[in-house]
Amino acid sequence: TTEIYTLSLHDALPISLATTSYQSTSIPTSQTFLPDYVQLPPPNDLHSIKAMADGPMIGLAGEKDVCLSERFGPHAWPTEYRLVVDYPHVGIGVFGHSAVIYTLAYPYLVTGTDPLGMTMTRIRVKQSCVSKRSIADAGFGSFCATPDGLMLIGDEGVQIVTEGLMTRRDWQ
Repeated sequence: TTEIYTLSLHDALPISLATTSYQSTSIPTSQTFLPDYVQLPPPNDLHSIKAMADGPMIGLAGEKDVCLSERFGPHAWPTEYRLVVDYPHVGIGVFGHSAVIYTLAYPYLVTGTDPLGMTMTRIRVKQSCVSKRSIADAGFGSFCATPDGLMLIGDEGVQIVTEGLMTRRDWQ
């Protein structure tokens, strides 16, 4: 396994610009061990990345994986923070301490402030997101186009905001 250490600034030794390498003969006493998982890079197929409140980033990988980064560490995406949805994902909407994972069947709500303690709940409204480009975030919720109309998922719950304004047939 790889062991990664961080050194205090007062341990740094000046190296002249002409020096091409340096090998320490002693181990600094103020080093701190960092676990391997902290520095895992994002998956190669990570997309739809958005920032959440309190610092973590959220993104999608593969067909059903939801990935979270360390808080304020967009370079580190531990596998321990991954969540999996039941249906292929389309995109992400973010509001407050929540993220909506839009899929081809049901939306999912991911909530929390610590990436390790995030909870994911399937929303009981079977509405697929018809286009990633239709996802729009607002401070109070997230919008997405569905087969039945424009859906809003937010603090007040789920609603089709175009209901009563146009029929499903007119919407399509």
